[in-house]
Amino acid sequence: MSLSATTFRMHRWLSWLIGVQVLIWVAGGVVFSLVPFESWVKGAATVKPPTVVLPVGWAERSRRRFRPQIGTARWWLSPRSPRRRGLRCA
Repeated sequence: MSLSATTFRMHRWLSWLIGVQVLIWVAGGVVFSLVPFESWVKGAATVKPPTVVLPVGWAERSRRRFRPQIGTARWWLSPRSPRRRGLRCA
């Protein structure tokens, strides 16, 4: 069997496998868009809103502490910035 025949057969089998996977994925999306599944999922009772009690004056203290806003040139060029500390930044 030549290389092109082997490549053709591998290509055909891979396309069948990927095609069937895509069809199953689309069928699952159609099923979940048509079937009301909220009654199946009972997660609303277990998830509670967070109850965080913040101390009095927390906003003012955080404003004073983080005065240079992240994203401004002053913060980026400050000695505490990630670039100046040797950290990699994207």
